[in-house]
Amino acid sequence: MQRRAFAFLLAFAAAACSKPHAAMPGSARTASFHAMAAAGSLEGVWTVVEQASRTPGGDWVSSGTPYRSLYVFTPTHYSYMFTRPEPRPPFAGDPNRPSDAEKVRAYDSFVGAAGTYALDGTTLTLVALVHKNPSEMPGEALRYAAEIGRDTVRLTITNPPFQPGRERRTVLARLALPSPDSGESRSSGASRAPGRSPSDSVWWLRVRTESGVMLAAVARPSGAGPFPALIILHGTHGFAQEYVELARDLARRGVLGVAACWFDGHRGVGARYITPIECDGGPPFVDAPGVERFRLARESVNALVASVRALPDAQENQIALFGHSRGGGAALDYVLLHTGTLNAVVLNSAGYPPEVTARAAEVDVPILLMHGTADTPAGGGSPFTNVTMARAFEAALRNAGKGVEAVYYEGGGHETIFTVRTQYEDALQRMTTFLRPCVCTTPNSCEAICHLERSQSSARCCAPLPWSRPRSRTHQRRSDRP
Repeated sequence: MQRRAFAFLLAFAAAACSKPHAAMPGSARTASFHAMAAAGSLEGVWTVVEQASRTPGGDWVSSGTPYRSLYVFTPTHYSYMFTRPEPRPPFAGDPNRPSDAEKVRAYDSFVGAAGTYALDGTTLTLVALVHKNPSEMPGEALRYAAEIGRDTVRLTITNPPFQPGRERRTVLARLALPSPDSGESRSSGASRAPGRSPSDSVWWLRVRTESGVMLAAVARPSGAGPFPALIILHGTHGFAQEYVELARDLARRGVLGVAACWFDGHRGVGARYITPIECDGGPPFVDAPGVERFRLARESVNALVASVRALPDAQENQIALFGHSRGGGAALDYVLLHTGTLNAVVLNSAGYPPEVTARAAEVDVPILLMHGTADTPAGGGSPFTNVTMARAFEAALRNAGKGVEAVYYEGGGHETIFTVRTQYEDALQRMTTFLRPCVCTTPNSCEAICHLERSQSSARCCAPLPWSRPRSRTHQRRSDRP
């Protein structure tokens, strides 16, 4: 039901966007697009990042952030839908025949409307044509005080019919702007990775935090979604084309890949192994001893997880993190502080200081650990990325009864996932299988892991299996040095 409603609202907005208009030369259209983005425009796709209310003149009281939300503004029409902060439970039986109690719970758990709007200075007026509440279809116009920035919108309404006697504030964060060329949705400030052709299936998402704006490349698989999603966190060497390519390769195998620039700049000896992508304006790089270095990372990763979970193409209950080197440390730190938030973590050449290994029993998700046996500081690593530290962390996970799959690349260094093609291909296949396991459902067969490259005949007997299935296997692979 929720997916159908989302699809309806998006179709409604798309229909509104299809009104004929005078043609505009390509250069003028692009200039107009950039001017709109720079000045701050309501048009585009948004998600709710804050809802709060207060008595006039009092303190704002947060009502939580919706678990899923989507606002769409075209030049003349709007549509929105958002849920309560907690996930909506599915119907217990036939989804087309819910009980009366389930109908009430479903009705109370979301808000949705679509209609026309007018923006006069800082006053936004909404007139509903379709509304969840039939008494508001059509209803009286709702007038908001609107503060519109490049990537955020703050909407405040006084004495609304749904909260009489109070002020209600909603803060939106931009997911995408309309494309200047195709009319499709594309993120604000979108720019394709250097050296890639326009046909590459990547669009760019901007995620705002108090420390800066993160740029993330989103690679969508073909076919009908939603899809399991993997957020990719780069190492100290910085954001690079190699991470965007990893997102693309994952998308070709059925995983929504999101490669994020979670801090700006490029540092360390490892920078010589990657092709940098600049993302000025992102959160700053913080180099501090121990886990303190991840203080800002927690804010960034939390914002990334929330933004990716809100994407219509993301399967909300299958969100995972991939971290290389420092990115692996940030992923582990996030898991230890946000239990129950993710479904899996992939660690490549991560560091495992003793204080992290001591907390292995607190890990609540399956771990895929990939590491080279020749990881050294000279190759971009650190004393904590020595393979003995990785093996100690793996052992601590096993002793605590946690699900872990580990592969050690014989002779592999800290950055050889980017320089040795055989290691990259092996890692990619392992990640794909780890993130999208299958269980055979034929009567006479037992459980089996099925590769995504399986034939159509074998695909008929495979169904997705949740990532929570325990794993406890170790592999040793030889990494052919260049």
